[in-house]
Amino acid sequence: MSLVRIALRFATMKALKGRTIAEDRVRDSEIGPLDEIDTDAPAPIIIIFTDEATLEVPRRDLLSQRGSHALVIETAITSRMKNKPGAWEIPLTDAGMELSLEVIDREINVALMDPTNEWAEIWRRFATPAGKSERRRGASAGRDGVRTAGSQLVLPVELVKDPVPGEPLSELWETFFTMAEAEADLAPVVPLLRSLAAGAGGLSSFEGVRAAYGLTRLEAKAMQIEPAAANEAAPAISSVVLDEAANGDGQAAVAADVEGDEVPA
Repeated sequence: MSLVRIALRFATMKALKGRTIAEDRVRDSEIGPLDEIDTDAPAPIIIIFTDEATLEVPRRDLLSQRGSHALVIETAITSRMKNKPGAWEIPLTDAGMELSLEVIDREINVALMDPTNEWAEIWRRFATPAGKSERRRGASAGRDGVRTAGSQLVLPVELVKDPVPGEPLSELWETFFTMAEAEADLAPVVPLLRSLAAGAGGLSSFEGVRAAYGLTRLEAKAMQIEPAAANEAAPAISSVVLDEAANGDGQAAVAADVEGDEVPA
């Protein structure tokens, strides 16, 4: 499970609500065939989901989200929907439905780039579009002769790293959780997401670094990240070499061979 993918879907959904002719009919992860879409919806609907991802895992850093994630924004219209004067007045002909899909695509792009849209700002901080986006078109004549038209915007994005359990949450994650707590539909799941982000807590600073990068204890010690345990024996000195010529003041210089390496005293 990826917390940042969940947060991205929530932020996308909130950034688009009320910003297109679909109005507040923006849903999270409602996946199904186009001809089984909600034919009783009063106007166009938008569905957000995250699809396939190709990730690069640096060493053991399983919390890294480095790579390409597919964010899918799907729009659907049926011939049973009703135009709304002043909002959506495009005729429900085949050409009109296609025009409506194009209009919504434009509105989606504008909403996600809007500097005054707080949820879009969170969206932009979580995700950076990268690579080629795709627009997929679909249509069908479903049950009872209801015509359905839909489009999918498949946007490849790069995401920030998931929170490290035991480490303090970043300002971005704190802002996201605070905003989500204020939304009636998101608030019930925020405690669960917060607990998953925080983990057990109580990690020391060096344990936090180990957790962030998946380091073993030996690797952390070799990098001088983790101190030696109190009862851990110091490396054995195998030999001592005196070199009186090393110092001009007649004092002997000492070199100790520690586990095969000569270290000047």
